[in-house]
Amino acid sequence: MNPTAFISYSWDDTNHKKWVKLLATKLRENGIESILDQWHTVPGDQLPQFMETAIRENDFVLIVCTPNYKRKSDSRAGGVGYEGDIITGEVFASRNQRKFIPILACGTWEESAPTWIKGKLYVDLRAGALSNDNLAELIATILGKHEKAPPVTAVPIQAKHQAAVTSDGPNRYVRKVMEDILALFRQSRADAGHALNIKVFGHRYVMNYNPKEKGAVDAAFAELEKQGIIEIRSGVPFLTQAGVDCIY
Repeated sequence: MNPTAFISYSWDDTNHKKWVKLLATKLRENGIESILDQWHTVPGDQLPQFMETAIRENDFVLIVCTPNYKRKSDSRAGGVGYEGDIITGEVFASRNQRKFIPILACGTWEESAPTWIKGKLYVDLRAGALSNDNLAELIATILGKHEKAPPVTAVPIQAKHQAAVTSDGPNRYVRKVMEDILALFRQSRADAGHALNIKVFGHRYVMNYNPKEKGAVDAAFAELEKQGIIEIRSGVPFLTQAGVDCIY
C-alpha cells in the first residue's frame, strides 16, 4: 500500500501554490499518495474538518516552511495557525515525531521555521527545481528506503576470547590459566588439529599447577572449549581453526 503524505503550506502567492502542487505531483510520480487542498477540497467543504482528518489519518505531514508560514503559524493566524494547533496536539498525543517533516521552500531556516518546529531536521528544497538530491532523500524517507546503517559483523574469535579473559565471568585465577594454556599453544606454533601435551592422569595435569588446582584448570579448558578455541578429545585438548585465528 502506498504511503500517504498531507502537505501543510501557506497560500503565499500564485507561484508558491504552483510550486507546492508540483511538489505534490513529484511525490505521486514516485509512489507517494500526496494529499493537497488544491485537489482534495471543493467549495462548500468544511476546511477545519479536512485539516483535522488529513493531519490525523495520513502517514506523514509535510510542513512547507516560508517566512509567511512562520508568521501565520507563530501568531496562530488563519488555516496555517489552526493546522499548527492540530499538529502540536497530534505530536503530543501520538509521540510520533517522524511523521512531521519540515521542508524549507524559501528564505533561511531562521526566517521560515515556526517556533514549535525549529529543533527538527528539515529538507532543503530552496533550489526550486524539485530535482535535487534533497528531494530524493525526502522520497526515500517517506517510502522507508532511507539509507540504513550497515549490518554489524560477527565479533572475531580473538575479540570474544579477550572479552572472556578480561570479563568478570571466570574468576581471576581461571582467566590466568586460560591465558597460560593459549600461551603454550602459541609457543609451539600450533596449527588446527594440534594436540597440546596436557593430559589428564587421574587428578593430575602435566603442567605447572598443583593437583589441588584441578578445578580451576578444568574450568579454563571448559571455557576455551565453549568459545570454540579448543576441542577436547579423550581428555586431550586440540586447537581448532578458530583457536589459530585467536592466538596468532
